[in-house]
Amino acid sequence: MRKGSRRLATAACIPLTLLALSACGPGKDTDSARKPDSASSGQSDAPGKAGKTTGEGGGEQGPAADEPDETSADLPADEPAPGGPGDAVTYDVSEAAEYAEPVSVGVAAWNDSLENVEIRPAKAGEKADVRIVVEDGWPEARTKPLQIGAGTIVMGRAALDAGHSSPRIAAHEFGHILGLDDRRNEGCSSLMSGHKGGKDCPSWHPDSSETRAADANFAEK
Repeated sequence: MRKGSRRLATAACIPLTLLALSACGPGKDTDSARKPDSASSGQSDAPGKAGKTTGEGGGEQGPAADEPDETSADLPADEPAPGGPGDAVTYDVSEAAEYAEPVSVGVAAWNDSLENVEIRPAKAGEKADVRIVVEDGWPEARTKPLQIGAGTIVMGRAALDAGHSSPRIAAHEFGHILGLDDRRNEGCSSLMSGHKGGKDCPSWHPDSSETRAADANFAEK
């Protein structure tokens, strides 16, 4: 009798258990059955979308990986940078001391061949695009990236005292203002070879390729 009673009790428990489950509903999900919550995990469901990261210094939120900062270098090619090329480049020789005349000679050499831009003295009350100053040391042109047609030309006394041509120095540095680079591997016939042309180089005129390159920087877009 005891054995048979145990079987009856077991059989009676089965439907009771099923009834209890159907009445109470499903139990709590287990961790293995739960779908990951993207909001709580910090991961986006959309592929390829990176979250913002901490920027360098100061702890500010940086841009997403697929949203780079727009800088001046990212300006469209058909939009000139502020202060960029126009149809004239103006200059001021009020700080050029005794080199004001050699500067005008170097400028005239460019104007003889340029077609798209004219280099001229700034008018009274007009802010010049280019300042001409005299300093110790070697000559240089101080310009800003993507800002063609503006800057400061330094007539360096070291080169002048060494015997280099002052009109050639002025014309060479204006070449940088017009957007040209040095051509260190070329000789006297190239204005942008600079002092590599030698102290005795009599030329301060740009060659045809240098003129074309400068004109191209001021061509209408």
